[in-house]
Amino acid sequence: MLDIIRKNPFRILGVYSNSKQTDIVRNIRKITAYLNVGKEIEFPSDISGLFSEPDRTIESLQQAQAAINLPNDKIRYALFWFCNADPIDQTGLNNIIVARDLGKAYEIFAKKDTYSSLINRAIISLIENDFPSAIAAYSTLIHNELFRTNLLTNICDDTFYISEEDLSHTIIDELIRVVKPKDLIQHINNEIDRTYIKQKAIEEPLTLINREIEKAKKVSPTDAPASLRAGRALIKVAQSTL
Repeated sequence: MLDIIRKNPFRILGVYSNSKQTDIVRNIRKITAYLNVGKEIEFPSDISGLFSEPDRTIESLQQAQAAINLPNDKIRYALFWFCNADPIDQTGLNNIIVARDLGKAYEIFAKKDTYSSLINRAIISLIENDFPSAIAAYSTLIHNELFRTNLLTNICDDTFYISEEDLSHTIIDELIRVVKPKDLIQHINNEIDRTYIKQKAIEEPLTLINREIEKAKKVSPTDAPASLRAGRALIKVAQSTL
């Protein structure tokens, strides 16, 4: 599972991704009060039955708050946490929180395409390692102007703007942490997204190989054993990236 889901700042703060700032501030105060007396606190949005308990300390609370302070970061994390924007979302989330029934929740979210239901379906798919379904939901969200606008307006406000391309890249950057680009690209139809994944597929291996080359250059040519180790390390990295 992606760490950005399990350790999502919104989850640490005990809120959904579209929660108002007043709700976030209220929860921060409540969590801080509990922590100060050595007590634990639980929120419905913790989804504790699916993940381990959220790591709540004064430090992690401060980090979570800072992580969603800027609009670009807030959108990034919102793409990977549950949203509760309408009665359909609430009903689906109740099936997760109370019944731990992801399948039923997905069916409910799938009844209507909205920016929030698409995010919720994508997250369930990622939890279940169903990357094709997650990509399909994200693609509909990002490449539809209405859904994309609703996402930006409801998570941030109507003054914030991020391009369709940058939003897509934000999702792809997270997905390739757990899925190899060559496997991910099989499920991508948008040609611009496919080009970006191809670039990422080349960039990472080249970075690793160049790093080993720089290490090898620093080895003294008179130190045969060290030169041999550096050469073997370079070969190993090069082979692993093929």
